[in-house]
Amino acid sequence: MKIGELARKTGLPVATLRFYEGEGLLPSDRTSGNYRDFPDEAVAQAERIRLFRSLDLTLPEIRSMLLLAQTPTSSCGQVCELIGQHLQKVRRQRERLQNLEGELERLLSICPGPGTPGECQILAETCPKPSLRN
Repeated sequence: MKIGELARKTGLPVATLRFYEGEGLLPSDRTSGNYRDFPDEAVAQAERIRLFRSLDLTLPEIRSMLLLAQTPTSSCGQVCELIGQHLQKVRRQRERLQNLEGELERLLSICPGPGTPGECQILAETCPKPSLRN
């Protein structure tokens, strides 16, 4: 099937499908007219990729998952390990975001509010004036 048909069947933009193909995630052949020709299985493959992207997996992780999907009975442990590693990464990211949230809340707490005359307390704390040394 041509890329436009694949886009209609999956709801994915043509540019996204071209990107996935270029990354080796979606197989295709070329017709004699140099059009992309996707196999029928490309619909299911694109849906898998969409699911993996919704889990915020990286392209290398998606590539690994797609390879593991080709031998599902022998790869369950590897899939669980990959998902477990991703979960740990998400937890570290959440912790960093919580720390960032706390710092932003702290900065807002020192702000006297809009319209208050004088130097901005947030800028005073985060952008100290250079010292005048000779």
